[in-house]
Amino acid sequence: MSDGLDRTMTSPGAARGASARHSLGLRAVHPPEVEGWLEVGVGGTVVGRAHGLAHPTVSRRHLSLRAAGLVLEVRDEGSHNGTWLNGAKLGAEAMLAGAGSVLRMGDVLAVIETREDDDDAVDRDALPGDAPTMRALRRMLGRIAPGPAHVLLLGETGSGKELAAREVHRLSGRGELVAFNCAGLTPQLADSQLFGHLRGAFTGADQAREGLFRRADGGTLFLDEVAELAPEVQAKLLRVLETGEVQPLGSDAVVRTDVRVVAATHPDLPTRVREGRFRRDLYARLSLATAQVPPLRDRRGDIPGWIGILEAGWRAKDPGPPLAWTPEALEAAMLAPWEDNLRGLDRAVYQLRAQLGAGATVTRDALEAIGVTDTEEPSAAPPRDGGPRGTRPAKPSKDELARVLSENGGSVRATAKHFERDRRQIYRWMEAYGLRGEDEGT
Repeated sequence: MSDGLDRTMTSPGAARGASARHSLGLRAVHPPEVEGWLEVGVGGTVVGRAHGLAHPTVSRRHLSLRAAGLVLEVRDEGSHNGTWLNGAKLGAEAMLAGAGSVLRMGDVLAVIETREDDDDAVDRDALPGDAPTMRALRRMLGRIAPGPAHVLLLGETGSGKELAAREVHRLSGRGELVAFNCAGLTPQLADSQLFGHLRGAFTGADQAREGLFRRADGGTLFLDEVAELAPEVQAKLLRVLETGEVQPLGSDAVVRTDVRVVAATHPDLPTRVREGRFRRDLYARLSLATAQVPPLRDRRGDIPGWIGILEAGWRAKDPGPPLAWTPEALEAAMLAPWEDNLRGLDRAVYQLRAQLGAGATVTRDALEAIGVTDTEEPSAAPPRDGGPRGTRPAKPSKDELARVLSENGGSVRATAKHFERDRRQIYRWMEAYGLRGEDEGT
């Protein structure tokens, strides 16, 4: 190659050899016609319209990537439409970027990632995504799903633990899948729901209930938010897992069952065990086979795909053309924290369709109008001026921003510190007002 740089573009789902694993590369995720994986060669890689990324908004030589230890050195090569790294525009100087960093080149969005092997036995439609964390999850589920052990899924709210549980059940080949949410129940009600009761076992028990363990006999019982079970119910659950015997409330007899439990809860379960809020012996029994369901912020490159999946669900109920996202809006969505994960993203998609209308264009301002932002929440520390705790200065006027930039010698970093904002926000204000600073590489 004339420039001495190595580059290989492959489809996102292509199998990779062991030598490719754990090396950083670039995954183009939007628009769909450019989706693919770009290896970073030993001598570095040029990315551009003439170098594996054919899109009209991308320059022939748009940017270059070089390995720098555990990160990549990213340099804009004088592109016509610019390069943004995690929302901040690149200047003439190279910047370092680690795994999970989001790049925007013209209208093309990409993510810096490691390349991981996958498991073909796991249904990619059931557990979508090409992020390394999702590939690792599918590999783990492919190993533990066919086995006999109970399974513990750890993950934040809305991350998709039930999707993983359903795939574990499908791969197990067992009978019925029964789901139960353990949160917000009294000990008596949880006991009754799980293990059943006889008629008259307690006030209001006017008929017998077989319980979910007996209903799931021969199949799988999915226990969501298992950490919320009261201690006395935890003890009874442990006994069922150890012996396979269920004792309904009000009965002296036990019933044998064959049930595989897939339990799910938040990632801090080991902390609850150390604090004595969850039984250590029950945790040991449940965690023989454990898998981590990653939060959305650890699979940013999968967010464009998930937006399409979630909107398709709403369009099935309320037909109409899909929303059209500007590259800037999609970039902001990929950088947002999404504390409620897929639930939060689903809510945002619905609100955008409801407020803008089907087929409307989603801008960064439209996202901010529904509370979606790619900046961190206000700090809990008191501000320098002694104002209310947790507040930040409002968006400055053009003159005020220009004044602060001038007072700080054009430094975007110092200006961001003054306004108590992320540098990405300062760059957006500067771009909107047509201002420049020395950090931009003028």
